[in-house]
Amino acid sequence: MSLKRRFVFLLLLPVTGILLIVGSGGLYYVQKYLLDQWTNSAQLKLEKVAHEIQMRLDEKLQLVDLIICLENLPSESNSRDFLIDHLRQKVGVRSVELRLDEPNGQVRQEPSTGGVLTMEPDFQEQVLEIVKTIPGENENASKRLIVKVDLSTFLAQIQSMGLWKGSSACLVTTGGYYLAHTDHSMHDTIALGESGDPLEKSVLKAMKNLGYGTLFGTGYPPDLVISFYQVPSTEWYVVIFSKGGIILEPIIRFAVYSVLGIIGFVGAIFLMIRSTTGSVARSVEHLSSLAARVAGGDYSERLPARQSDEIGHLNGRVNEMMEALKQRDLIQSTFGRYIDPEIAAELLNNPESLYMGGEEKVVTIMMADLIGFEEMADKTQPEEVIAILNEYLSAMIEVISFYKGIIIDFFGAGILVFFNGITANPKERAADAVKCALEMRNRFQTLRGRDGARQLQMLGIVTGIHTGAVIVGNIGAETRTKYGIVGSAVNLTQRIKSSGATGTILISEETYQMLGQRVSVGGRTSAQLKGVEHPKTIYMVESIDNQS
Repeated sequence: MSLKRRFVFLLLLPVTGILLIVGSGGLYYVQKYLLDQWTNSAQLKLEKVAHEIQMRLDEKLQLVDLIICLENLPSESNSRDFLIDHLRQKVGVRSVELRLDEPNGQVRQEPSTGGVLTMEPDFQEQVLEIVKTIPGENENASKRLIVKVDLSTFLAQIQSMGLWKGSSACLVTTGGYYLAHTDHSMHDTIALGESGDPLEKSVLKAMKNLGYGTLFGTGYPPDLVISFYQVPSTEWYVVIFSKGGIILEPIIRFAVYSVLGIIGFVGAIFLMIRSTTGSVARSVEHLSSLAARVAGGDYSERLPARQSDEIGHLNGRVNEMMEALKQRDLIQSTFGRYIDPEIAAELLNNPESLYMGGEEKVVTIMMADLIGFEEMADKTQPEEVIAILNEYLSAMIEVISFYKGIIIDFFGAGILVFFNGITANPKERAADAVKCALEMRNRFQTLRGRDGARQLQMLGIVTGIHTGAVIVGNIGAETRTKYGIVGSAVNLTQRIKSSGATGTILISEETYQMLGQRVSVGGRTSAQLKGVEHPKTIYMVESIDNQS
């Protein structure tokens, strides 16, 4: 088989298949996204309209309650008449009448104001009749306040919602009877689903169980889409009828553009394959075999990059990539996620420091911890403890990285860090440690001052710093190593930290002598530290001069 045909089968057909799969997947997710967007938009519009209708209705019901309350107070008859006139002037109110009569229809008790309230739509007169009945002083007499509200009043809220092109909306009862409709052609239609349409029947069924929802008709695009939302505290629903073709128009347009794009892309690939020379095949074969060796961890071979064409440039880039992969694997296997990338780069410039074992160096060690953390953790949910700890450690790690500290370990809320003089003067690294501790204390105070940081306000940070000789290097086995430090100076740092109170930064005599006049201390003390034979002089740091 010729090279061109092999390229067709090995490249063109798989690429075409991938494009078709990606295009189909993209079309599916875009369709789902657009439908979800439309559904959410429709729901928000319906929710807004439903609440506006409820507000209009509640406004009239509140006036009815006030009138009834005043009716029970003969001395307030003038106020009652004023409220009745005010109610008559409300938009959509046809009439307000106070009469002595017996109530009819199903009723519900309103404990807040007394009496009985009924709300029944009159479909012939197109009004909503609100009746508030108060029993009289004997069993036969009662007073009724009758308010008739034009149902078309609620159309204003429906029409103001901004319907989509070709859409209509209506207000229906739970039983499906139309109270108001924006489509005048449906004036003679009495109820939803009376035509036997399966989608409308499904909507009626859904309204009995759900407060809102969207249902799609048959076909693609569906001939009709219906969304509904219940008006709170009523048995009414706002319903939108939309044409599926208009809703899905962006999806159909995307599908057409996707197919055209795939066809154009496949055609371009075919033309590129036809212009490919035999040397490309050999280069691809060479790259393929090299890729297999790289996947196995063999980075020894290098491609010739003498050519000035694209193949030569590609070979050069592949060589750079293999070198980068080699360095990356070395960094990951040696340091993992514990050392700042800049520190790792400095260590890589000194390859002898990457082998198993180590060497003795004078470094500055810092250990910080939260006082009261264990007590707080015992009284707090584990999920909240982890969230607090992660927030605290994230802020502290950011400060430590800025001052190029090397994090050795975390123990609870404690952090063990050392400042290694790889390329910098050990005195400057000691100063960096003190600056780091001061900034960590400031950052912790900022965290404590935030709203909602109640748990952090129960805690306090304490830091101990010591400069001394330790063994620095890779600790562990060939299969699992850790870059760290070992020595009595580490234990001494921990003892110094443990002797401090909340908010203090304590440094040893060795660190103080190394910094000289640059550090300002609030006092010094001689302490007998646990596990240490002789008393140690400890200084409480207040600030440090930033000059070198």
